[in-house]
Amino acid sequence: MSNYYTIIGGKRYDAALINNARSKVSGAGDGRISKQDALELWLLAMDGGKITEIEETTFTYLQENLNWTDSAKELLQEKLSEELPKSTSYYKIIDGLRYDRRLLEAADKLSSPTEGNRISFEDAQILFPFLNDIRGITIEEERTLGYLLKNYNWTEKAEAWILERILFFEKADPVLYKESTQGIFFTQYVLDNYFVFENFQRKRIEFDKFEFAYVESEARQQMLDYENLVALNLALVRALDSLIKDDAEGTFLAAYSYLDEPIYEFLDNMRLALLPGDISSERILSSFPSPNRGESIQENWIFGLELFDASDDIYWVIVPRDGNSPAYNYVGGPNVGDIYYLEETDLYFTIQILSTDNTPLPNIMVEVQEPDGKHILRKSNADGIVYITGTAGTYSILATDTENRCNASSSFEWDAVGTDSNVQLTLDADN
Repeated sequence: MSNYYTIIGGKRYDAALINNARSKVSGAGDGRISKQDALELWLLAMDGGKITEIEETTFTYLQENLNWTDSAKELLQEKLSEELPKSTSYYKIIDGLRYDRRLLEAADKLSSPTEGNRISFEDAQILFPFLNDIRGITIEEERTLGYLLKNYNWTEKAEAWILERILFFEKADPVLYKESTQGIFFTQYVLDNYFVFENFQRKRIEFDKFEFAYVESEARQQMLDYENLVALNLALVRALDSLIKDDAEGTFLAAYSYLDEPIYEFLDNMRLALLPGDISSERILSSFPSPNRGESIQENWIFGLELFDASDDIYWVIVPRDGNSPAYNYVGGPNVGDIYYLEETDLYFTIQILSTDNTPLPNIMVEVQEPDGKHILRKSNADGIVYITGTAGTYSILATDTENRCNASSSFEWDAVGTDSNVQLTLDADN
């Protein structure tokens, strides 16, 4: 498989394995991974001749988040026990993930439990050489540094210094930089420790489900081939800042400013992909159109934000590489891979959005609260229609026209029988 990864909840996974597994349980059979499915997933992971640590971690994620038959679980455990390396002397296992044992032990010796595991500026200078050996920065070392930054009490000076050293290597030593994985894997720390400043008060935002997807070889080439004064991890920070704070017309925040919840909580259900990538081999990236305004990767980091069920649109997030020009985002049109399709066996009811003269209104945001309290966000199609599948019960519906600043709401009792039920909502832009 190509080194195409997705970051979920601050952890890195093999995106091809996750996408393949999700496709096997989507709209087919009883929604479980079968023994044959498990074998196919194993063969996909083994196409490089061995199971990597990322693939091992991904299988753990899939077992925890998808339904597997007992025979499928048994097959996977049997295969894993045969293939995984037996020695972990260089690593310490925490929550099923490998961490660099030397770095952890050094931090424990330097910090004092009575002072809340405090890491001083002088301590940081001692720890840093553990990240700067001939191998460059490994996945385990990067993960360990993120663990230490999160769980130990660093002084502000110590934390700022060690993060600045990482960026210094990227800019000052191209040879070492080419051997280092830093700038790619360190984006995990960004997602797990993203801060915003409001009224001069530092505020942490935690993303639990937000995904960041990228092709490793493509990301590395973009860092090496172009004049970058903004490393990938900082580009990700600026992209998130733009999505959360920029409310100019046509931006992500402007489109969803009507939501009651904070915009970052809504964003947590989305996925940001670094483009362009190996789109010939990865279906998930091949669904993206080109940036509407013709921005080039030579001058910009280009990200595409996928909104999943909230909308079939994507948003482009542009972060200039020059370090001075501000990041910005704008709606980029439909992502054909995320258009909502119905299966032939699906039961559904429809919601149609109309104007006061009974003209169907397309591209209207419709928020639906299901009987169990969960929310669905979708846009009306060319006929002003949204299709809703689910269970019997009461559905609360809110349709919003952000352009004309009007909305309409209704509730609907659905019996989950047949497909002939229709709810009509009229939007009056004059009121």
